[in-house]
Amino acid sequence: METEKRGVAINLDIEPGLTAEIDKNEMKKVFVNLIQNALQAIADGGDITIKAHKVPKGQVQIDVQNSGPPIPVEDRNRIFQPYFTTRPTELDWVWAICRRIIADHGGTMELLEGEPTTFRIVL
Repeated sequence: METEKRGVAINLDIEPGLTAEIDKNEMKKVFVNLIQNALQAIADGGDITIKAHKVPKGQVQIDVQNSGPPIPVEDRNRIFQPYFTTRPTELDWVWAICRRIIADHGGTMELLEGEPTTFRIVL
């Protein structure tokens, strides 16, 4: 596994008994993309932390954090736009697709300000 080769720790902090009505296949796409992009952003020996807990109104909040550098201010408002990428050789639909999947589940996805880089999903 890529995480083991690079010495990247994945830390889970998930509230016991937490459940949500989701399409497992679609949500798997979201989390695979979040983790793959986090791996690309962090140096060897970094961390990816996934926290999930219930919030008011019976919703579930999931934070996916990584120890990589923060997303530059000039890119923060554009990352959810289709075709936006910081990679010179590929177009990137990842964040737009993830956000659509979350919206299809009646939720929201946002990039929080500051460090560590944190994507927050509320379902």
